[in-house]
Amino acid sequence: MADQAPSERSFPFMDLPLELRLRIYNLALVRSQPVLLHKTPRDHRQYCSLADPKRPREKHATPCADDPLLPVILRLNKQICAEASPLLYAQNTFDVHMDIALGWLLTLHQRERRLIQRVVLNVEYEYNLERYNWESFFGHLKWLPKACVPVVMGNVNEKIKETMEVNALLAAALDERSYAERQYDTFHQQTDQERLLKVSSLKNQKEDQG
Repeated sequence: MADQAPSERSFPFMDLPLELRLRIYNLALVRSQPVLLHKTPRDHRQYCSLADPKRPREKHATPCADDPLLPVILRLNKQICAEASPLLYAQNTFDVHMDIALGWLLTLHQRERRLIQRVVLNVEYEYNLERYNWESFFGHLKWLPKACVPVVMGNVNEKIKETMEVNALLAAALDERSYAERQYDTFHQQTDQERLLKVSSLKNQKEDQG
């Protein structure tokens, strides 16, 4: 009778203590340098890489291939995804090129978007300025949590500055419930300018009553 090969056994990862699993997730998913979401000029495909801390930043960060992230572990099972996602999204800084920023936000579920704490948006080329409805585009930043105040770098025009200012004022003025209502107002029943005027009016009424 032929010898049978020993059966392969998978490592019982989920039997490890949660504290140890979290340390492993941290090693796989968290980096001190920004996580770059960008397109290559050659094939225009989207890539995720790390910023190279050894090269000075000018208009945008330089990709680095060292010590890559391993987000593929989120696909192993639902429990790992639930345990590890907060580390990936809350502990990293995301440096996003404008050409893919909206697509990136759309691919994420709201439970993932609300974990994000630090975002840098890069407006790299002057010709991009005519391609976007800035108020509409930056309106999608409402999906991010109140505590996340995106930084915009590059060719920042006055319309971008105005829209970002309104977004920051609303994040500071609205309570959690009102901010959540703003996030889920997919039919645009109220514009951000209308919300800002309403908040300002209520604030003035309270001051007059006081």
